[in-house]
Amino acid sequence: MGVPKFYRWLSERYPCINENITQNNVPEFDNFYVDMNGVFHICSHPSDDVHFRIPEFQIFENIATYVEFLFNLIQPRKVFFLSVDGVAPRSKMNQQRSRRFKSAQEAIEKETRARRMGETLPSDPRFDSNCITPGTEFMDKLHSFMLNFIAKKIQNYQEWQEIEIIYSGYDVPGEGEHKIMDYIRYCKTKDSFDPDTRHCLYGLDADLINLGLSTHEPYFSVLREEVTFSKTKQRKHCDPIRTNFQFLHLSLLRQYIYHEFLELEQQMKFKFSLEKIIDDWILLNFIVGNDFLPHLPRFHINKGGIQILYDTYKSILPDLDGYLNESGTLNLKRYQKFLAKLSEHDINMFNQNNMDFNFIDAVNDITFGSGVDLGQNFEFDKELNEENSLLSNSVSSSNNDDDSSENDLDDEFVMHKNHYYTNKLAFKDLAADVPKIVFEYIKGIQWVLHYYFDGCVSWNWFYPYHYGPFVSDLAKIDPSEEFHYEMGTPFQPLAQLLAVLPQASKEILPKVFQQLTYIPDSPLIDYFPNEIKTDLNEKIHDYEAIILIPFMDDELLMKTFEQYKNGLTLEEIERNKFGFHHSMKWSDEKITEDTAFNLNLFPNVYDKKLNMNQFVLPGEIIYKDLRKNINLNVINGFPSFNGIDYTVRMDDARIKVFEFPSTNQSMMIDIVKKERTNDTLRMLAKNHTDEIVYINWPLLAEAKMVEIMDNEHKFYKDVISNVTPEDLRYAEISSRSYCNNMKNKKGIVLETVEEIVKVLPLQSYRYIINGGKIQLMKEWSKIPQYLPIDLVIFEKSKANYRGLSMHKSMNTIFSKGKSFYLIANPYYGYKATVLKYLAKNNTVQVNITVRSEPDFSEIEHEYSYIMGENYYTEGRVAFMVKRELNLPENVIRRILGSVILKIPTNKGRFKRVNLGLKLKSRYEGQLYCVPGFSCVDRDEIFFHKNVIHFLIDYYKTFPHVFEMLIEIHKPVYELYDFLNGYGHETSELKRRISMIRDWLDKHEFSKIGLTRGNANYLDNCIVRAIEERIESHMVLLCEEQTFTQKLHPSNFFIPEFILKGNYLPDSKVNFQLFDRVVNIKKSISVPFGLNGTVIGIYSKKDHLDEFTRYDDKSSVNDESEKSIDHDLLSLTIEVMFDEPFDGGLSIRSSDNNVFNMNASQLINISYGMRMSKRNVNFRNVYQPIQPTNSHKQSNNQNNFRTYSNHNNDNQKSSNSMNENLPKISVMSRDQSQSSKTNNKSMTKFNHSENSPFKAINKPSYAGIVSTGSNENNNDNSTNNNVQKQPSLNQIQFPNSLPLPTTWSSSALNAPNIPLPPLHWIKNDETSENQKRQQMSSDYRQQNNDRKYNNRSFYNRNNEQNSQRNYQRSTPNKQQQSSSTSSDSTRFIPLSVARNHQHENVLRRQNLNQD
Repeated sequence: MGVPKFYRWLSERYPCINENITQNNVPEFDNFYVDMNGVFHICSHPSDDVHFRIPEFQIFENIATYVEFLFNLIQPRKVFFLSVDGVAPRSKMNQQRSRRFKSAQEAIEKETRARRMGETLPSDPRFDSNCITPGTEFMDKLHSFMLNFIAKKIQNYQEWQEIEIIYSGYDVPGEGEHKIMDYIRYCKTKDSFDPDTRHCLYGLDADLINLGLSTHEPYFSVLREEVTFSKTKQRKHCDPIRTNFQFLHLSLLRQYIYHEFLELEQQMKFKFSLEKIIDDWILLNFIVGNDFLPHLPRFHINKGGIQILYDTYKSILPDLDGYLNESGTLNLKRYQKFLAKLSEHDINMFNQNNMDFNFIDAVNDITFGSGVDLGQNFEFDKELNEENSLLSNSVSSSNNDDDSSENDLDDEFVMHKNHYYTNKLAFKDLAADVPKIVFEYIKGIQWVLHYYFDGCVSWNWFYPYHYGPFVSDLAKIDPSEEFHYEMGTPFQPLAQLLAVLPQASKEILPKVFQQLTYIPDSPLIDYFPNEIKTDLNEKIHDYEAIILIPFMDDELLMKTFEQYKNGLTLEEIERNKFGFHHSMKWSDEKITEDTAFNLNLFPNVYDKKLNMNQFVLPGEIIYKDLRKNINLNVINGFPSFNGIDYTVRMDDARIKVFEFPSTNQSMMIDIVKKERTNDTLRMLAKNHTDEIVYINWPLLAEAKMVEIMDNEHKFYKDVISNVTPEDLRYAEISSRSYCNNMKNKKGIVLETVEEIVKVLPLQSYRYIINGGKIQLMKEWSKIPQYLPIDLVIFEKSKANYRGLSMHKSMNTIFSKGKSFYLIANPYYGYKATVLKYLAKNNTVQVNITVRSEPDFSEIEHEYSYIMGENYYTEGRVAFMVKRELNLPENVIRRILGSVILKIPTNKGRFKRVNLGLKLKSRYEGQLYCVPGFSCVDRDEIFFHKNVIHFLIDYYKTFPHVFEMLIEIHKPVYELYDFLNGYGHETSELKRRISMIRDWLDKHEFSKIGLTRGNANYLDNCIVRAIEERIESHMVLLCEEQTFTQKLHPSNFFIPEFILKGNYLPDSKVNFQLFDRVVNIKKSISVPFGLNGTVIGIYSKKDHLDEFTRYDDKSSVNDESEKSIDHDLLSLTIEVMFDEPFDGGLSIRSSDNNVFNMNASQLINISYGMRMSKRNVNFRNVYQPIQPTNSHKQSNNQNNFRTYSNHNNDNQKSSNSMNENLPKISVMSRDQSQSSKTNNKSMTKFNHSENSPFKAINKPSYAGIVSTGSNENNNDNSTNNNVQKQPSLNQIQFPNSLPLPTTWSSSALNAPNIPLPPLHWIKNDETSENQKRQQMSSDYRQQNNDRKYNNRSFYNRNNEQNSQRNYQRSTPNKQQQSSSTSSDSTRFIPLSVARNHQHENVLRRQNLNQD
């Protein structure tokens, strides 16, 4: 069926049914079903580029990531059903065969066209999507992979252990979505089935809408990727994080259908039933197309076909004695009357088109003169006259009623139908052939009805024509006809392969069958044409065309299969067998070898193999109606139109559901206003202030009401006050914007707003422990919304969060063996395993695992050096390339950014191709860069030294681009500017430009998006240093120790308690670069409990090509009301985890271990260290906080080591130019300016003014290096001296820091807090002289190692020697300072150093004199 057209028509007709998914609007679902073939196709060939290649293992990884994301998005409570297409019924195989033949031919045509254009295609074979067919070797491997993937998840992840997972693979016959329908019908027959069960079905086919409605389940939603309709082609990718998803709520569609046909209730002779109307509605849709029958002539969705069906149904139903569709059985007598009425539109549509043709003929007569034959080679009139005589003979043999009906037809319409049958269907005897096609088509409609409502009633039946008959002929069906189907058996997988695969995909077939597709004497050679013909048949787009290939002969196919099957290998014979459904669960009991999936690898995974017909039921026992005891008027949090009075009307309102206004009518909803007096408003405020109300109707979301306002007063409980002009103005603007959006997007109309409700939307829904009892708590946003009172439901929440039964007592939560993470010091962020719950004292006895964390202080200390070794100014890069290639510097600067070339297309339009490296860009006044290749500091761009090699390679490979820039200077180039004067054809120019763009796209910098220059992130070279430090830490220094403690329940973070939305584990937390964190979110790709390091903190505007998983549309007009929590939750925290995992990203690291997180998903271990004043240097030491009045400073020595350039191994060797690559230039400041700015925050030098993490004023560390000396003017004050880079052992903290709210006073005063193991603490008995000598030795060694081209980094031009004075402090001496300063300060431009807003640099604020 025309999937995009049907979906778009439905969405614009009923504007509220779609909902874009955000973090807080996913309803609670019990059962989640996934049609896996949609996932397979997205993850295996997201691009139709002929150059695209993808290895098999990458496809499997993509599929695993996608499935896990979908699971985490929906989080089903009971069942997760994964269904793969098995062998389809014969009727579906015809469509599969057509699609595969067409896709193979299109792939060949694209490759041929590319080669003709001179493009060089990869030598590796492309992925043939036809291998996603039951029985192929690829599907067999994927089948094994999916089973192991599911078992691994069940074995290791609690959220997968709490539900039943059913996997139905390719070896179980049936289409994926119909196997899901069989399961739902099976469940509905059980007495234990909950009538309020909520279903979610993922899939891409519009047929899922009809299938979901056929179940008559009131709480049903279809999940799919967001569909956009625009002139630009959608970018395809297989990353679910970059994909916007949306729901299509069938619960709302049911109510729309109710209003669509409610007008019939007073006209009908029988009872009006919504469920029966829905059954008929599904039947009506079959006429405009489905997967098993071709569409009828003249009935097209984009030409008003569905509206004609609606009008006909409304006009005929009052005259009937019942419904057309009786729960899957076609009432042929009533349906024949409906078709007879519909045939009137058939004639009218032809007459309308004929009038258009007559107008064209008249224009031709005026233009060319009368009597001129414009189509001499086509004897249309002669053929029509002959065909008309044949049709007249057939009509004369019909009964009197048919004669009367036929005589009303225009002669031209008769000739048109006659030509259609004889030309397209090759009918010779219309009198005999037309009744046959009519019978087969009506039989096909009945087969499809059974397929939707009862399951497959025949594996062998199929519609044996490529085209459908006219409606006027369908109306002649004999109402007494009966249809009988032979059940038969499904084809075996390899037999189906032979039936549906084209010759171009013969490599997918078993070798013994491959020759059958091309040898001349093959018995099946006629069914494998080398070229296929297509017919648009009144359609517009190529994908809608009919594929004219012969239908496979079943008997000949099976005969040939039996003849050749002896040549199958053992592995192919196994693939040809049918299998089982796999019902997989977690079991903590002993599992036998027979019931286990794999006892050795997954000892707790129970695998119950169900017969392939387990869920197939006889039609007579299937429950096909709405379940009893369902209250459809309840407000339970699921999308519904209940709760507000409204009326509906149809209007050409040009609703803008998608990018363009609708051209069809939409169902508008007019809100019925209620008159409310001051007394009424006062009562509402008294009863509902601080209570729950519903907003965002009809999708429904919870909020807490704050107050009610009108033009004069505010009502808060019993208090009435006057409205301020500011409040009134803000409320009016907010409510007007809300109403306009509801009208233009959702078709909900509220003409006037007189009263406004101020609410706080729900932010999170969680359990808390209060006095040893479990309570449900809702967190509300601190940002209010002002909504019209007419769109707010004043009714207490009736939503039943069934997760409540999971936590009946404290004993069930803190059962033995469960693990949690602590959010209170002194063990902040560490893992605690429950031993037992002590109810008497309301404490939990646990084993706490304390592990050392890697030390990044050396990397922070060497930050400027690392960046200086890797990045150069744009001027220096241009200078070096100019010296090497003799090119103008302005050309090099231009090529580093964008070089736009405008190329004409075949449709007379233009497309833009960028031939630049795109390493810099300016957007809205701000510079953007590519992390790892360019960076920005103080509005100046810097480039990685590898960019020099890219530029040189670019010039040597495609010098004409540089020549164009030298000869011509313009902002946008034309096609003829490229290779000007060489006389190339346009096709040759396009070919060369395509080659350049393909070459650029292969490089890593083209795969990374542009990031705002002042974004808060660590550069890739720093990330690589962190990786090496973590690796060495894990191998050599990582240690663990376990302590037994009794803790209060409030010290634990319990992930299961978060039911909805985002909630910070610690409301006081902040995040900084280099912070160590742990993942405490179970329903994401990152394994629970995995530690990592923060390498980026981004806002929504930090990326130009932003792809967001969640798109919160709510606008906030008052920026001053934003809370810290809201700001933090809106940020993206990029974390590099210590271990790789499925779904991890590798763009910024060497393995798949990077993931974009939300603050609610992390516990910040480093934050706990900062708050407890312990382990701030990330030493391999654990020091619990002691109840003392002051904090003693650690005297641990900092062993500085020279940092080697980790990027050198990946760099290309070059000529003498490589020896003279420059370092970053020095930006000098005179001493007076330095002294002048000393009393100000050093953040002015190097930090972004827009950074959201300015917690305190502090000196810049990374990026500023002292290069000279300065006399010490005051030994007792450091504030009057230029601050210099201190050593890490010179840290002195304030005596008091704010404590988090999660601190427990009993924990702070606990007398039995264990001390850390002695071998974790460095021996500090070394004399001061030994320390001084050791540090001097270390420093000399650093300078020796840092020599670069006979020049020291700190003494680049041998003009001055910079000496680093190591300062130490002791707790018993007053803090003193003695520092040396320079006449100039060396500024290292860093992409991150200027945003290095760590509170860790507190340790550099108080400097002590040696």
